Amino acid sequence: MPRAGMPTGARTGSALVGRRGACPHDDRTLRAAFALLGKVLPQATEFVDSHFGDKLGEQHRVLGAEILELGRREGVPLPSLERLLG
Repeated sequence: MPRAGMPTGARTGSALVGRRGACPHDDRTLRAAFALLGKVLPQATEFVDSHFGDKLGEQHRVLGAEILELGRREGVPLPSLERLLG
């Protein structure tokens, strides 16, 4: 559940997780793995960017809209995400 002092995004994400259950992915692990991959094998990250970059932009917009809808249904305001997608 949200705690005092948490950044706004973390509080709203925590509120949704409290209602829906934890996400199976650990964001810190994914970030660390991708950062390491970029240092060890930079052409791999270049490949990902060139083949998936444009698709990911659209995917992020669609996912953001779905998250906003989930927040509305669950009564969790997401003003920062609304501004980002606006």
